[in-house]
Amino acid sequence: EPQNVLLDLQREQQRTIMFVSHDLEEALRIGTRIAIMEGGKVVQIGTPQEIISNPADDYVRAFFEGIDTSRYLTAGDLMQTDVVPLMKHGSQIDASSVSQALNGSADYAFVMDQERKIRGFVCRDAIGQASPEINLIECIQRTTPLDVVVSRVVNSRAPLPVVEADGSYCGSVNKTNVLKALTRHRGSHV
Repeated sequence: EPQNVLLDLQREQQRTIMFVSHDLEEALRIGTRIAIMEGGKVVQIGTPQEIISNPADDYVRAFFEGIDTSRYLTAGDLMQTDVVPLMKHGSQIDASSVSQALNGSADYAFVMDQERKIRGFVCRDAIGQASPEINLIECIQRTTPLDVVVSRVVNSRAPLPVVEADGSYCGSVNKTNVLKALTRHRGSHV
C-alpha cells in the first residue's frame, strides 16, 4: 500500500514529507501534523489527537462525522494529571503518611522515586496496616493507543500511571476516562 511505503520512507530517512489528501482517515493515519484548509486558508494545524480533541470550529468538526475518531486517541489524550495523589519513595511510608497522601477522598496514591518513576501504589486499606504494602503496577506509555489502554485499564483495580518515553510520570488513566472518551468519540457511530 502506498501509505505504508511512505511511512517506511519517513521512518528510515527522517525526512519531512508534505502530503496532500482529501481523505481525512488517510491524513489521520499517516500525518504527524495535519493542516485543515477551507477556501485556500488554513483553519487549523495540529497533531491528529489535538484536532480530534479540540476542533477549531464547525467546519473542522464536520470533517469527523462518520469517522470513529477514538481509534486515533492515545493514553496521553485520556490522562488526567491531578487525580491520583503522589507519595515519595524512600521517605517514611506508614499508616499516617498514607492517610495524609490520600487526603480524605482518594482511594489510591502512586509511590514515586526521585526520578519521577513510579514504584507502585498504596491503597486506602493500607491505613490500617503497620507497614503499608506497596503494590506493583504496570505503567502505560503516553503514546499507547486507546485499544491497548482499554484492555489494561479494564483489568486493573487501580488507575494506571501514564509515563513519558523515559519512564517519568505524567498522569493517570482510569475506567471513567476511557468510558468518557469512547462515549464522546464513538457516540454518533455506535
